[in-house]
Amino acid sequence: MSHILFLEWNSFANEYMKRAWTQAGDTFVSFSFPNKEKNTRFDAELTTAIANALLADHYDYMFSFNYFPVAAMAAKACRIRYVAWVYDSPYAQLYSETVHYPTNDIRIFDRAEVEHLQNLGVKTVSYLPLAADTDYYNSIHVEDGKKYKADISFVGSLYLESNMQLYHRLEALSDYDKGYLEGMIQAQKYLYGQNILEELLIKDHKLLERIEAVSPLSPHPDAFASKEWYYANFYLYRKVTAYERMDVMTMLSEKHDMKVYTHTDDSNMKNLACSDALKKALCPPVDYYTQAPYVYKNSKINLNITLRSIGSGIPLRAFDIMGCGGFLMTNYQSDMFEFFEPDKDFVYYIDYDDLLAKVEYYLSHDEEREAIARSGYAKVKKNHTYQHRILSF
Repeated sequence: MSHILFLEWNSFANEYMKRAWTQAGDTFVSFSFPNKEKNTRFDAELTTAIANALLADHYDYMFSFNYFPVAAMAAKACRIRYVAWVYDSPYAQLYSETVHYPTNDIRIFDRAEVEHLQNLGVKTVSYLPLAADTDYYNSIHVEDGKKYKADISFVGSLYLESNMQLYHRLEALSDYDKGYLEGMIQAQKYLYGQNILEELLIKDHKLLERIEAVSPLSPHPDAFASKEWYYANFYLYRKVTAYERMDVMTMLSEKHDMKVYTHTDDSNMKNLACSDALKKALCPPVDYYTQAPYVYKNSKINLNITLRSIGSGIPLRAFDIMGCGGFLMTNYQSDMFEFFEPDKDFVYYIDYDDLLAKVEYYLSHDEEREAIARSGYAKVKKNHTYQHRILSF
């Protein structure tokens, strides 16, 4: 049995983690972590508050979703293990010199990111896929969420909101450079399983200099991420994702009963130029705990279109869909194949034509679709719940 200090902020899966600890007989104390109000890379007052909380009791480890340097500093000072489970990508705070502290135990859901950091000499990171709370999802009944019925659903950002896009900061580039970047982005959009944009920036120092001239970076003093990593992940891959999600939503909404649950109150979204069919498909965002499970349970096909900065990892959305017993159709992500069998537990597509063909097929083959959903659920329940994951802590 473990006793844990839980740095609790408004993250996904807080309640699922608490349930897992409780069911395992562990105990925890929640520390209200003000990650939106404070500088979580360096804030002496916050670090001291965390350290005082650690010293006020005997804890086996401290835990947070995502990694925070201020927490690592406090854990190091108190000589207590800090378990951080990272589910965001890109996540710049992983590229803080504090990651080297020996008290860190950093778990990352994306194997490609783990390997990248390990190649940079970081020894405190390891791979841990995300999970689903199947017990909680079993308590949610399909018939209570009939208003969410649809042939196809997608839950998530279209990456068009102002706070999601940094690409517009490159507007001052020459037409040639903007056209060149557009070509890179379009090439990446049609390439699954390999991220090439950071490498392309590494090979073109002059282009990188021109990008930096129009949108200079202000890295934290302890940051060790390269400029190429930052521009590729925060500027370019988000743009790729925005293009891909809009392409897919437009194509599918023209032909099928589709619902897209996303933020639409941003000025960029209000002025969105899209087809009438897509406008009709747009719905307000759904709450992670109380509404999204009904979407996954009541949709014939649930789409996962991965944010392109996630090199190989399985997004939380995919686990939640399968954990609800929903049918998952996703783009190619190599980590999926370590744990799940394609066309038995989930279905993936390799390009837009493949996606359209598979959507048509599975909408007209109910028994096959439902069998795949049942198999995916069974595998998540057997191997990929939060109860399974905490055993590694």
